[in-house]
Amino acid sequence: MGAVDPAGDVADGEQIRDYLDQAARKHHIDEHIELGTHVHFADWDSVTDTWTLRADREGRERVYRARFVFFATGYYDYDNPYRPAFPGIEQFTGEVVHPQHWPEPLDYAGKRIVVIGSGATAVSLIPALAERASHVTMLQRTPSYLISGPRVEPMANAVRKVLPVRVAHGALRWRNALFASLLWTVSRRAPEFTKRRLRSIAERHLPEGYAIDTHFKPPYNPWDQRLCLIVGADLYRAVRGGKVEVVTDHIGHIDAGGIALASGRHLDADVIVTATGLALQALGGVTVSVDEEKINPHDRFIYRRHMLEDVPNMAWCLGYTSASWTLGADLTAQSVAKLLRYMDSHGYTHAYPHLGRSGMPEQPAFNLQSGYVLRALDVLPKSGTRRPWIFSHDFLRDAVDHRITPIEQSMVFGRCARAGA
Repeated sequence: MGAVDPAGDVADGEQIRDYLDQAARKHHIDEHIELGTHVHFADWDSVTDTWTLRADREGRERVYRARFVFFATGYYDYDNPYRPAFPGIEQFTGEVVHPQHWPEPLDYAGKRIVVIGSGATAVSLIPALAERASHVTMLQRTPSYLISGPRVEPMANAVRKVLPVRVAHGALRWRNALFASLLWTVSRRAPEFTKRRLRSIAERHLPEGYAIDTHFKPPYNPWDQRLCLIVGADLYRAVRGGKVEVVTDHIGHIDAGGIALASGRHLDADVIVTATGLALQALGGVTVSVDEEKINPHDRFIYRRHMLEDVPNMAWCLGYTSASWTLGADLTAQSVAKLLRYMDSHGYTHAYPHLGRSGMPEQPAFNLQSGYVLRALDVLPKSGTRRPWIFSHDFLRDAVDHRITPIEQSMVFGRCARAGA
């Protein structure tokens, strides 16, 4: 659970799915969802100011036309996770599982599991696996920074009891956003202080004399990579209880019975979970073109975190790396709704951000040194160095900017060339 806000309640997957299902039914959104549909191409026609999308559904091609396209795809490639080559993995006689393709019938009760990885996926999986497995080993090359937060935050419950639901929700949302912003700012400006605080959490929950410097002291500063949340210190408690062992080493090769490490040690395993990281992609892997000319998102500057330079009537929802994803998603939705209202009130049929000839230095969109980010530097759009072309990671400033910046800033508006289109 990377970058989950530890100042608020932490919902599990089932609760989140139930909430989404209830919200979709309440607002009749479910009536407009087509499941099992894979969009391959999207082309903008400047004559009619419309998008044509080509998709596959149950083996048949479907064609959709729209005035505006919103990509709620995030930036992960869910079909093709990152899979490093492990020598000898084909010799392993047990089961090899990647978390993105978890087999429902997998029975790991009473088995020895080795989880390769130390990121958000690994630290979320391991305590749950340890409840039924005979033993779980977390094998990592490099530790990650871990921060512990309660599953249910007492102050949040207290606020909900004394305030109306809507008021309580708003107050807690801003309180949590401020907490996340403060955590990020302190981590970047006072890294040694943050390191000591995170280490104190580990010392409080791990066995006395545990090798924290070996297994939970990363060789980088907090927020050079994302912090990982462990709910109620569950990973530390699993280590303390003896159900989980952390091994910091390199893989030599994999054989029939497990993993041979560079140090000479052998980890016996019945199941190997390759929590080895994520792969990024732009726009859900959809090929996007403007007047049949393919665009490469990496060649375009991103505008206010959700539109691409000179691409009309298209938005892309991207969350924050230093705060809750939903903060970015909600702000994007509000910005797009504001744009659509403005276009409708003025009779415009197209709108796109335009940098002009002023030129601007560029920088990576993500300010992280995580492997999945560094592997995808040529995938994500460019960030500028000044607003509105900077890919900001500051929700509080973005929220203010959304309210006070004129919607016309660096935007081109117009009407379609073909009357009646």
